[in-house]
Amino acid sequence: METSILLVTHDGVGDSLLYTAKKLLSSSLDECIDSYAISYDCVPTEEVVKLRQRCEELDKGAGVLLLTDLYGATPSNVAMQLKGDTNRWLVGGLNLSMLLKVLNYRHLEGEALALKAYEGGRDSVIKLW
Repeated sequence: METSILLVTHDGVGDSLLYTAKKLLSSSLDECIDSYAISYDCVPTEEVVKLRQRCEELDKGAGVLLLTDLYGATPSNVAMQLKGDTNRWLVGGLNLSMLLKVLNYRHLEGEALALKAYEGGRDSVIKLW
C-alpha cells in the first residue's frame, strides 16, 4: 500500500507540476496522486473542511503526504490545519525536483517519503553564479 500524495497549491500550480512530471517520467500517474487548488479569494476555514475530505477520499490506508507550494501562503496555512490528523505529513516549498523525487520513491512509507520530498526540494536549490 502506497502513501497517497496531494499537492496543495495556488490555482494551476499543482496541475502544471503533475502534467510536467507525467511527461518527464513517461508514465501515467495513478489515482493516489492529485492536486488541490486553493483560489486567491477562498474562505480558509471552508477550505480546511474540503481539504480534509479530499485527503480522506485519496487515502487508501497508508496516509497522505501533502506538498504545498509556498510556506506561509494560504495553501500552506490551510494544509497546516491537517498536521495533527493521523497519517498526514506536510512538506512546504514544492518544486518539480521535489515532486519527481517523491514519485521515484513511492515505495517508501509516509514519514520516509516526506523526508525524500524535503531532500528533493532542498537539494535542487543550486548557486549558479
